[in-house]
Amino acid sequence: MNIKKIAAFFLIIMLVLPTAVWGDNMDKELSQLITSVKNKINVPSELTEFRYSLDVQNEETKENLYRLSWEDKAYKIGSVQVVAEKNGNIVNYSKYMYNKEYSILAKVSYEEGLKNAKSFLSKVASHYTKQLKLQEQVNINQSNTHEYRFDHYVNDVKVSGETVTIHVDKQTGEVVNFYGISTYKGTYGSNQAVVTLEKAKESYLNQIGVSLIHHIYYDYESRTIKSFPVYEANNRQSKAIDAKTGQIIIPFRENIFYTTAKEDAAMGVAPRDAGNVLTPEEQKVVDEIKGLITKEKAVEGAVKYFPKLEKASIVNAYLNKSVYENQYTWQIHLQNDTLVASSGVSAQKEVLMIAAGDIKAPSNSYNMNLSVDAKTGEILSYSSYHNYEPKESTASESQIKAKVETFLKSIAKDKFALTKYQEIEEYTGPIPLDMNQSFKSYYYRRTVNGIPVQGDGLRVTYDVENDEVTSYSSTWHKVAFKDVTKVIDKQKIIDQIGLELMYINRDSKTRVLAYAHQESYMTFDPYTGERVNSYDGKPLQQSAKTAYDDIKGHAKEDIIKKLYDSGIYLPGSSFKPDTNINQYDFLRLVLRITEDNITEDELYDRAINRGIIEKKEKNKNLIITKELAVKYLINSTNYKEVAKLSEIYAYPFKDEKSTAKELKGYIALAYGLKIVEQDKTINFNPKAKLTRADATVMIYNLLLLDK
Repeated sequence: MNIKKIAAFFLIIMLVLPTAVWGDNMDKELSQLITSVKNKINVPSELTEFRYSLDVQNEETKENLYRLSWEDKAYKIGSVQVVAEKNGNIVNYSKYMYNKEYSILAKVSYEEGLKNAKSFLSKVASHYTKQLKLQEQVNINQSNTHEYRFDHYVNDVKVSGETVTIHVDKQTGEVVNFYGISTYKGTYGSNQAVVTLEKAKESYLNQIGVSLIHHIYYDYESRTIKSFPVYEANNRQSKAIDAKTGQIIIPFRENIFYTTAKEDAAMGVAPRDAGNVLTPEEQKVVDEIKGLITKEKAVEGAVKYFPKLEKASIVNAYLNKSVYENQYTWQIHLQNDTLVASSGVSAQKEVLMIAAGDIKAPSNSYNMNLSVDAKTGEILSYSSYHNYEPKESTASESQIKAKVETFLKSIAKDKFALTKYQEIEEYTGPIPLDMNQSFKSYYYRRTVNGIPVQGDGLRVTYDVENDEVTSYSSTWHKVAFKDVTKVIDKQKIIDQIGLELMYINRDSKTRVLAYAHQESYMTFDPYTGERVNSYDGKPLQQSAKTAYDDIKGHAKEDIIKKLYDSGIYLPGSSFKPDTNINQYDFLRLVLRITEDNITEDELYDRAINRGIIEKKEKNKNLIITKELAVKYLINSTNYKEVAKLSEIYAYPFKDEKSTAKELKGYIALAYGLKIVEQDKTINFNPKAKLTRADATVMIYNLLLLDK
C-alpha cells in the first residue's frame, strides 16, 4: 500500500468515526465553519438533521470543500445545502422547501428580486461583492425564479469563466440558489494591454480562424434534408490572444475529457409485406425494392475489406429506408462461427446470453455490425467488438495514419478524394500514441469545392495492438449545396464575435490579460454576417434585454410588467401597447410562447392541436376583436364545451344584439370568471378591436384563476 492509499484510508476512517477521534483542530475547524455559514444564511429551525462531508482536493492551490446540509427528520419540510471553503467562503448554496405552491404570475418583480439578490451578496460574498458587475437581462422565463448573473472583475478586467449566479423565488423574493466563486490564491498579471484590439482580431483570424462550412438540416415536417452555409467560430478550447505578446493561449483547466461525437442515422421503418391488393403507395415501395441485393450479398461484398466477416454468421438483419433520402440500407448483426462451437447454442441465443452475463464470451469471439447500401452495395459502416490478447505495437502515428488512408482509398476511393483530414485541434481524435491508447480514431471530413460539410465524412477506428480496422463509417448526405462565391469577408465576422479583454488562466497559479470571447461556438450568415442558429440557419433573435421601453406611465403598465416578469411577453424591446393585436401575437400570449425561433406553422399547430382555433380560422394578420379574444381564451381552458351552451347563460351586457349568437355563452362565462368587465355603460363592445395592452389584461385575469 503506497503513501497516497494510506492517506486516503485514514481520511475515510476520520470521516466515519466520531468527531472526538479526529483531534481538536478538525473539531474547531468544523465548529467555526458552521458558525460562519449560519451567520450568512438562514437555516430554518425545523431543519434539525445536520450532515457533513469533506471533499479533499488534489491541487495544493485549492481549498478543501466542506459540504453541509440541514434537513428535517421526516424529509417533509425541506433542506438547505451549502458548499464552503475552510475560510468560510460559500461556493454554493441552495434552499428547497417542499409542498410550496407556485403560480405562473410573479409576485416579485425583476427589480425587487435584484435588490434581494444584492442584499444576499453583501452578506455571503462581501469580500468580492464590489468586484461584480451585473450582466444585462437577456432571458426572462416562466420558471419559479428570477435569475441574475454577475461577472467577476479584478483590476477592472473581467475574469474569464467566473460568473456568480443567483436565483430569487418569484413568489417570496427569497434567494433559493447561489453559485459563487472559489478563493483564488494565484497572481494576476498587468491589466494594461500591449496588443491592440485590431491586432488581436488579426491574430485571431490568422491563428484561430473562422471557417466557412456547410451545415445539414433535417426538416422533420416535410421530411426533407437541406444544407446551408455558415461562417463558424468554432473555438471549443476557448483559445485566446495574449494581450502582451499576441500569441495564442489555451486556458489551463484541471481536467479535460475528450468525447467522440455520436452520429445517429435517421432511418425509417422497414417496408411491410404486400397484401393481395396493393395501394399505390404500397406498390411504389414494392417497385423500389426490386433489384436490391440480399443480406448475404451485402456481407459477401464487405469481406475483402473486413476479413473477420468471412467466418461470421448473420444473427439478424433489417432492411430500412431513410426518411430523408431515397436509400435502402441493410443493417446486419453478425457473429463469428467460433462462438457456436464454444457453447453449443445458436449464435443469436448466445449473443443474448453473453449480454445477460449468463456466459462469458470466448477470448477469440467477435460481434460485428455492418451497414450496406442495399442498391449499390456500398459499405456505409462497420464495427466489431471482441475479446483478444493484447499485443505490443511499435508502429508510429504516421505509419498508422498511412494504413488508415490506404484502407480508405480501397473502400471509398472517390469519396476519400473529396475529404480532408481533420486535425486534432478541431476534433477529439486521434489521441496521440504517447497516451498509451490501443484504439485510435481518425476523421476525414467531406469538402465541397474546398468547403467542409458538417458531420459528413469518413471515420475509422484503428486497433493499434492488433493492427486492424475495428470500425468504419461513411456519412455522405445527398443534398444540394448553395453557392458560396459571394460571401462576405471573414474580417467582418471577427467583428461580430465580440473579442474583449479578460483575465484567463495561463496555469494553475497565474492569470494573464488576453483577448477572448464568452461563447466558444457561434455561427453567422456568410452573406450578411448576421448571427444565426446552427441548427437551421435562421437568424438568432435576442429577447428583450430589459422590460419594454414604451410602457412607462401607461395605464396598463403594472399588468404588462407583471406578465413580463412572469416570462409572458412578445418579442422586441418595444411593446406598442395601444396598437391593435393580431391573431398571431394574441395566440403567442395565450399559449405563453416566448421562443424566439418558433415558426409560424409550429405556433399554429400547437393552437390547433389544443383546440384554441380551427385550421380554417388561421389568419396571422387578422385583427382580434374582444369577442374573438374571449373565444380563444375560453377554448384554452377546460370550460370550452360548457361555453358552447349559450342558452343556459344570462347575458350580462346591454349590447347583446351586437354579439355573435354562438359566442354569447363564451362571453357570459368570461364575465363570470372575471376575465372581462363591463364598461361604464354596461356594454361589452364585442366587435371592438383589441389593443395589445387590453390583451395583456385578459391574459392576466385568466391566469389569476390558477392562483
